[in-house]
Formats: sequence, C-alpha cells, structure tokens
Amino acid sequence: MLYKILKQGYWLAGLWTVFIFVLLVMPSKDIPSPSLLTSIHFDKFVHFTLFGTLVALWTIPYASRHSTERNTRFFILVCLGACAYGATMEWVQLEFTHGDRDYENMDIVADSLGAITSMILSMLWVKKKKREGRA
Repeated sequence: MLYKILKQGYWLAGLWTVFIFVLLVMPSKDIPSPSLLTSIHFDKFVHFTLFGTLVALWTIPYASRHSTERNTRFFILVCLGACAYGATMEWVQLEFTHGDRDYENMDIVADSLGAITSMILSMLWVKKKKREGRA
C-alpha cells in the first residue's frame, strides 16, 4: 500500500523538500527542545530522518518506472543532491538566521548518513517490489 502511494509521483517529495527548508530556517525558539532530547542529541536523529525520507520520496517514483541501471545512477544523483541540500541549509542557517540557528558539521554528517542509508534501503526495496511484480 505504501509503495503504491509513493510511486505515484513527486508531489510528496516536493512538499517534503519545502517542509525541510521551513523547519531548518524557523527560529530555534519556536522548536520545542526538552532537556532530555538535547542531552541525547535527538536533533541528529531528526536530521537523519528528514534527509533519509527526502531521498526515498524522490527516488521511489522514478525507480518504479525505470531499469535498474538507470535507477542506480538516479539514486546516486539524488543522494548527492540531498547531501548538498543539507550542507547548503547549514550554510543558510549560519548566514541568514542572524545567530538564531547554528551551523553544525555533525548536522551535515547526519543529513548525509540519512541520505546514504535511505538510498541503499530504497534501492533494495524497489528491487524487491519489482521481483514481486508490484513495481
């Protein structure tokens, strides 16, 4: 059911891309941050999840319609784009949020790890669905 929804188109991916932008430029005082979550670096998990989801939402619609060879190139391109988007958003936080948000290299690492993990898992999921004849 989820795969059927995700492969329909890119509208959800576009909305998710905008959602990430809004979330990452919103003033930090508007984001709840209980001390427990801060102490366990929960924000890194959020970055990992945001960018992992981004890659899945952009790649699954394409992969359901194309060959494995084309998919591999596209998945890598989307993954690199997501990593670049994460790094760019950190720079945007540094330059344009007037000290309210911080640039953190570990956020870029979390974004990139989420993107890479999602790329691998999405590729495996699409291959499985194609073998099952549901692609």
